[in-house]
Amino acid sequence: MIKTKVFALTRNEYLKIILKIEFRKRKLIHLFNLVLVLMTILNYNKNTLANFIIFIYFAYIAVMLGYYYRWTRNKKNRNVYLKRQLIFEEDRIMVNMEDGSKSEVLYDRIIGITKMNECCLIYLNAASFLYVPFSAFASEADANSFKDQMGKLIFE
Repeated sequence: MIKTKVFALTRNEYLKIILKIEFRKRKLIHLFNLVLVLMTILNYNKNTLANFIIFIYFAYIAVMLGYYYRWTRNKKNRNVYLKRQLIFEEDRIMVNMEDGSKSEVLYDRIIGITKMNECCLIYLNAASFLYVPFSAFASEADANSFKDQMGKLIFE
């Protein structure tokens, strides 16, 4: 059994995670758009269409950033920011929330795991995940044990 310290996800951390997921999912679209903008900028024949393409790309990025910024600060997401403690047992993850609610997730219900630099995201369905910061573990041994346990789940 591995227990984490009590931790909470902040709005800025949540925004960074959401943006990383967005850019990972749509990296080809963003890469194509960026190449198109660079080709347009490097083309010396500036015209209205070229300026429009550049404007649309940067407007899209600004609107997307604004949307996600506002979405992470929405009152409907308040449960995401509650303090919690995770307990990893042999066959399940137990989540104890600050408000007294508890939930359990069996390992065979996990559909995916994404490791990031400072955390791990355990996907319960295509749209929701458990946030597990590596800093929440009491010791480096617990963090390594967690990584081993999650690694087994990926390869089963």
